[in-house]
Amino acid sequence: MKVKVASEKDVRLVELVIALFDEFREHANTCMAAFDLSAAHAAALLRLDTPLSQRELADCLKYDASNITGIVDTLEQRGLVERQVDPADRRVRRLVVTDEGSRVLVHLRKCFEEASLVSRLGDDERAQLRALLTKAVGDRTNTSWAEMLRGRR
Repeated sequence: MKVKVASEKDVRLVELVIALFDEFREHANTCMAAFDLSAAHAAALLRLDTPLSQRELADCLKYDASNITGIVDTLEQRGLVERQVDPADRRVRRLVVTDEGSRVLVHLRKCFEEASLVSRLGDDERAQLRALLTKAVGDRTNTSWAEMLRGRR
């Protein structure tokens, strides 16, 4: 199999994408730190805009189910989620976001959306970048993080 050697322009493009990703990661970490949330806790909370069982949450996040208990325990201790009996199957506990958890979610999503990643671009440049990224990413915008940030409203 013949491997295509990347041009210097392609290498620079990959470097820029990685730099953009790093900038967003730093911003996201700042947003999560404002609420004293780890990435795992934020991911779980962002996923719970509809009640899920712990198993369903683990599946959504692609985590091992054994890791979810500790994450949920912490969120519950902080008053952000609570375990409620599923009325359709009393053997199942659904994870439900509390009022405090909803407040944190609103602020967390808003913080993520305020990332300065594209603030240096004008409206036309943003539209152009959006079009190029849409073409590059295709239909893979339904990643778990993208879905969490959007919410399932």
